[in-house]
Amino acid sequence: MSDQDSAQTPIDSDGAITSVQLPEDVMEEVKQIGLPPDAERKLIKTISKTTTFRGPLPPSEEFAKYESVLPGSAERMLACMELEQKHRHDMNKIGIDLTYISERRGQDYAFIIMILLVLGAIICAYLDKEVIGGLMLAAASLGAVKKFIDGRVIHKTAQDESE
Repeated sequence: MSDQDSAQTPIDSDGAITSVQLPEDVMEEVKQIGLPPDAERKLIKTISKTTTFRGPLPPSEEFAKYESVLPGSAERMLACMELEQKHRHDMNKIGIDLTYISERRGQDYAFIIMILLVLGAIICAYLDKEVIGGLMLAAASLGAVKKFIDGRVIHKTAQDESE
């Protein structure tokens, strides 16, 4: 059935197609069911064809139909898809860059805090405040040790996933 035929197909008050030319193989299968004529007509009215596809582009036959209906539409569809893909790649790159900057900033701040704690521990030891100095040194050490343990766990998890 061509696009012109479907535009002129009569529809009854229920919104169903009243006169339709189904392919012979479909008509044979409907006849083989052995329904009463009234039920057979209802079944024929409700038969429809559904086409689905996955991906950004329709199948080549459908794609060609777009171009035949509106010349230049296929090129426009491809251009839109290329722009969308470029946008998606740009957003991913920005996300990766921002994640790197954020992680780097966190590492810089952690290093500064650790250096300040070590310097504070040295100053406390010099002023005979060994307990406070020891606590500051322990805090700096625990932060570094925690980071090494976290890194090892993440590294081990990544290895497990790759196997």
